Amino acid sequence: MVKQYYLNNKIKQDMNGVLIYKSRYGTTQQYTEWIGKALDLRLHDPDGVSQQELAAYDFLVIGTPVYFDKMLMRDWLYQHKAFLQQKQVFLFVVCLASPYERAKQDQIINNNVPEGLIDPEHIFFLPGKPVIPSIITPCKSDVIQEVNIVTLVITIKKMVAEATEL
Repeated sequence: MVKQYYLNNKIKQDMNGVLIYKSRYGTTQQYTEWIGKALDLRLHDPDGVSQQELAAYDFLVIGTPVYFDKMLMRDWLYQHKAFLQQKQVFLFVVCLASPYERAKQDQIINNNVPEGLIDPEHIFFLPGKPVIPSIITPCKSDVIQEVNIVTLVITIKKMVAEATEL
């Protein structure tokens, strides 16, 4: 039911955003595809898109996995900090940290995201899947995963609706 809600409520046509992501084992890519479909956004690898291309967008949704407390997109965020500060940025982080470990989540953000770059209310943690010798195990927190994706989608829709009313 929840999935059906956000998949059927596309963002207005006048919204201009893009989804930038990196994925290593496929979990972040899967989330990116779901979010991209729900928001009707184009998907890009950060290495395959220029700042000139990104300048055409009003907002960016950035997806990144975390490995050994380091975001795969960490260097890209720092390299593009000045540019990103001019945009509305949403971040979803895929990791094994429990959704209830707020201190761990704060540590991941503090160690990987330039200070003040992203509004804390625009950062969402989604559960990763542990990779054990080439086998991806099922995630037990599907409800948390769906709630966080829906919250991300609703937050972006609200921000864009407010911006279009101005």
